[in-house]
Amino acid sequence: MVKRIIFDIDDTLIPWRDDYWYRFIPMLKKFKVIDNVDDIKRLSDIIDEYEREYTHYDESTFISHINRKMGKEISSSFFDELKSFFTTCIPNSVDVQIVDTLSYLNTKYELVVLTNFFEDLQKKRLENYGIINCFKHVYGPYHPNECIMIGDNFQNDVEGAIKNGLQAIYLNLSHKKVSEDIASINSLEELKDIL
Repeated sequence: MVKRIIFDIDDTLIPWRDDYWYRFIPMLKKFKVIDNVDDIKRLSDIIDEYEREYTHYDESTFISHINRKMGKEISSSFFDELKSFFTTCIPNSVDVQIVDTLSYLNTKYELVVLTNFFEDLQKKRLENYGIINCFKHVYGPYHPNECIMIGDNFQNDVEGAIKNGLQAIYLNLSHKKVSEDIASINSLEELKDIL
């Protein structure tokens, strides 16, 4: 019997907008990470590549990866400002459908967040977005047969959960065709109908 639901954060609970990267520009130029605006896309791709290569984020590995791929020597003080900046990467207001859905699910299940990004940073983003109180844990311990993972990244969230003995529901925002064996929804609100 399912007792706990595990959520991914980015694009599952908190929408990520590409324009957030452009808010980075003064800080990125200050630390000489980029030379011009065109480097933003390259940096975004490098961070996406990091996530495909590594199972979780580690400060020294992360900075080393960016330095290697960008051909730079970025200081660790850049990392502190980067983390601080990321905590502000949230929409101006919380999506009422997300709050409604989480409130509904919270009456029936224990809700937790599982993220491969920096835990303290993600907790702050959930707090800034106004939904941290919906969750019992960020990185909580779990028994796989009591959990369902909800996520928007098919490879990391869904396949990763299934490989680790969890049930999974794919938040299929782009309406991709997936196997009928995989539970798929197009909005979080649909969880109220199936859970």
